[in-house]
Amino acid sequence: MSGPYQCSLEIFDRPQIGKRFATFIVATNDPNPEPMCSYVFPVIQNTDCQLITATRDFVLKIALVDNGIDVDGIPDALCGIVLDGHYRELGD
Repeated sequence: MSGPYQCSLEIFDRPQIGKRFATFIVATNDPNPEPMCSYVFPVIQNTDCQLITATRDFVLKIALVDNGIDVDGIPDALCGIVLDGHYRELGD
């Protein structure tokens, strides 16, 4: 059974400015989803091969694992739901 939200995470490079970003998008989970919130964070790769960013309020860590990615450090209050956890690739 699916929940009331659908969350997506995209990691992308901007070669023209030499930076990598992570984008989180949270929307309602229905046929015509309504966006609830979205955030874009600049990320860098640390020595443990994790992607990290530090903001004024929190430290975001994204670890690449065999079957997806693990996300840690996003405050629940950012979008009103828990975004920390495991993400796996999906396709329509």
